[in-house]
Amino acid sequence: DEDTKKLWSLNPDARRVSILLSDGCRVHADLIIGADGIHSLIRSKMLSILGRPPKEPESCGYAYFRACLKTDRLPNPASYHEVAFESWGRGCRFGYVPLKKPETFWFIAVPITRAATS
Repeated sequence: DEDTKKLWSLNPDARRVSILLSDGCRVHADLIIGADGIHSLIRSKMLSILGRPPKEPESCGYAYFRACLKTDRLPNPASYHEVAFESWGRGCRFGYVPLKKPETFWFIAVPITRAATS
């Protein structure tokens, strides 16, 4: 995507962080959130700045399934936008979170065994 900007560097100080993007733009912020995936460049750069070794992703023992669902065709669609919901039981978790109507984000976490991951 031609509008995508890549992170080239980040330099935190005591109060702010300065970010240099691939297009040469420099951004100053109070906070940076590393939501760039399992092989996070932001995490790697922060660990390096802190003098810590790289950390490889580890299994948390769950398989996660998630998606967005249009609730306008379900019975009582307004009820999905009143509150968020999460249920835990027997190691599994299920829930949903209202987004902009009619979208609802749902998720399920199911435990996996070591045999299933090898």
